[in-house]
Amino acid sequence: MLRLELDELSLDLDDIPPPLDAMLHVTEVDWGFPEIRAVAEAKVGRSGEIDKTKHTGPRVITITGKLALGEEDSDGRDRWHQRDAVQRSLGPFLSPRVRPYLYGVFAGVERRIQVRADDVSWPEQANVIDWSINFKAPDGLIEGPLNEVYIAPEIPLDGFEFDIPNVGWPSDVLIQFPPGDATFVMCHNNGTELADWTAKIYGPCLKPELVNLTTGERVSLSRNPSWIPQGQYVEVSSADHTVLMGSLRENSRWGWVDFEASDWWQLPPGPSAVQMKVEDWVLPAHTAFSWRDAYLL
Repeated sequence: MLRLELDELSLDLDDIPPPLDAMLHVTEVDWGFPEIRAVAEAKVGRSGEIDKTKHTGPRVITITGKLALGEEDSDGRDRWHQRDAVQRSLGPFLSPRVRPYLYGVFAGVERRIQVRADDVSWPEQANVIDWSINFKAPDGLIEGPLNEVYIAPEIPLDGFEFDIPNVGWPSDVLIQFPPGDATFVMCHNNGTELADWTAKIYGPCLKPELVNLTTGERVSLSRNPSWIPQGQYVEVSSADHTVLMGSLRENSRWGWVDFEASDWWQLPPGPSAVQMKVEDWVLPAHTAFSWRDAYLL
């Protein structure tokens, strides 16, 4: 299966709706390989912004196929209208201004990679166009399905449960922490590379930290009065190095980050014990922690 997605738009390249299915055929997909960098050194600039250079760079993905044009299709459209119909279907995903996701199936599991169109070729010969599209993936790593877990800073002796209203989630969610449950959660990156994560830290809590007990690394939001009120959350992204109240870029809490104590860690391949630490908290404070496994191939 090969599919492009952009916001609400979706185009399944292996299952094009009629009448385009009789004309457009994908013949080959080359997923390429990320550019490998000899040096990747993390450092902090004078502005405090961390350099996010990685060992892997962008990759080029090439999709090739054939476009068979008849003299006239069943709806009476000639070959030029047929070609235009195909190009209009692909067009929204080919603008260099957008970053669609390209989905494929690897070993029976659907994975994705964010891309932008880099080059398109439509050479026409008789009634056949041998077309090709080059996508460039700026990140270079392929992502697996979304994983989500919940982490509480502490579990009362009798356990607890609560509902999360529809704030950043598809629907209301019942969160349950049984008595004696661990205050850390094992997060498994089943991929081959370091995986980025996103954490929504819900209040009420003071000076939260996200700690990878397995590696000893942490992201500490302990500067300034870093208090998250009840009913609100701060979204922390390891990929973008952002701390946003309510996931809004205009509500940045970058000043909360303790740079001396923070590593902006990623999930290494295998299991990691992830813990939420706070200086003070009240129910129902917790963290919704999500990630996608990361792969080279």
